[in-house]
Amino acid sequence: MTADDFRVKYETELALRQSVEADINGLRQVLDQLTLCRSDLEAQLESLREELCCLKKNHEEEMSCLRKQSTGDVSVEVNACPGPDLRKILEEMRCQYETLIERNRKEVEDWYECKIEEVNREVITSGQEVETCNNQVTELRRQLQALEIDLQAQLSQRDNLESSLAETECRYNNHLAELQNQITCVEQQLADLRAEMECQNQEYKILLDVKCRLEQEIHTYRTVKSCSSSSSQGGIGQSSGLGGGVARTSGIGGGGIIRTSHTYTSSSQMPSCAAAEIQGKNCNTRQDFHSAPSTSSNGDLSHGRGMETRGTGWQARHRDHGERADMKSGTKERIGESKCPEIRKKSRNHGDTGRKLLALVQGEISRQIEKERQKYGDSWSMRSVSRALCWQGP
Repeated sequence: MTADDFRVKYETELALRQSVEADINGLRQVLDQLTLCRSDLEAQLESLREELCCLKKNHEEEMSCLRKQSTGDVSVEVNACPGPDLRKILEEMRCQYETLIERNRKEVEDWYECKIEEVNREVITSGQEVETCNNQVTELRRQLQALEIDLQAQLSQRDNLESSLAETECRYNNHLAELQNQITCVEQQLADLRAEMECQNQEYKILLDVKCRLEQEIHTYRTVKSCSSSSSQGGIGQSSGLGGGVARTSGIGGGGIIRTSHTYTSSSQMPSCAAAEIQGKNCNTRQDFHSAPSTSSNGDLSHGRGMETRGTGWQARHRDHGERADMKSGTKERIGESKCPEIRKKSRNHGDTGRKLLALVQGEISRQIEKERQKYGDSWSMRSVSRALCWQGP
């Protein structure tokens, strides 16, 4: 706003200066015309003076000629009227011309002096105005320079602010990109942790299912044992336990052979480590059967072969389930190997509660199995299940 005001003032003063310069140029032209007129008048005055000198000279020559002519002694008497007095007439004419010349000279001198005074006054006034205008122009130039300096300072400050703004935007954009990358990484880690927690949850459910089924089987074996102890030594007992499996036990007088078979209806009911252990050992229960003394009859042998056949069929039917169980049992190790140390550390921190609970369940099951083994002896047929329960945490 101030710059616009100064610009308007500058334009006004510039127009005033131009008008004053135009007036000065006009006065200079008038002065030139007056100078020319004065020169003409001086030339006319000089010519009039020369003419006056010529007239005086001619008059003197005529007077001398007339005096020479009048030197003779000639007396002529003429009876005539007297003529005009030429001398007197000439004197009068000379006086008239001199008076006219003097009057014209005075008039010209007065007019010249008057014009000179007017021109001088105008020149003085114009000089003062020009000086005032020059001072104003100088002041305006000084103000213009100050405004230009201020403008340059403002422009440089604006450039600095723009560069600072650009640097700030670039820095914050980089920081935002870094934060976005960190958020993406954290989200990926969170997804991995959720997947790992889901896997641990599935394993926990499997172990909980194993615990429940083992408790049911332990209860069943206790019932079978109590029934076996109450029956005669040569009797034959058969019991079945539910909870996802069927257990059949046959005893012959003398305790020669004990046969036990387990049937699982689905791979989800089978503990992962148990399935892997059973398939890896090629149905350890059958080996226990063959390791016992062969003191039974032909019917017992045929019954044993039937059990072996069922075990072989069970192996054929559940081989795929065993492979799936192997894949499940190795999932956590593969996940742990594929994750970076930081993710494994976080997963270990987040999985402390699950591992503690799994450790408690494992300890409880191990204690119950150990109690049963101490109670019923080493010939107990759940030896493969106890090996399967030796599960390692993540």
